[in-house]
Amino acid sequence: MEQMCELDVFIDGEKVFERAIRLRRDKDKIIVRSVLGNKKTLSDVEFDELDIPSEKLTLTKRGR
Repeated sequence: MEQMCELDVFIDGEKVFERAIRLRRDKDKIIVRSVLGNKKTLSDVEFDELDIPSEKLTLTKRGR
């Protein structure tokens, strides 16, 4: 049986979202969704690191 990867999302070291299963870019924003359907729109961020073994996505604020 396959296991689903759920990511905790961090911006500059602060956890801003838990158990994300889907990420989508929408112009200058990133929209994250959880398995339960919760969603959050993140603005002015850039991709930094995706660490699958740690189930962690790290973003940074633009301009830092």
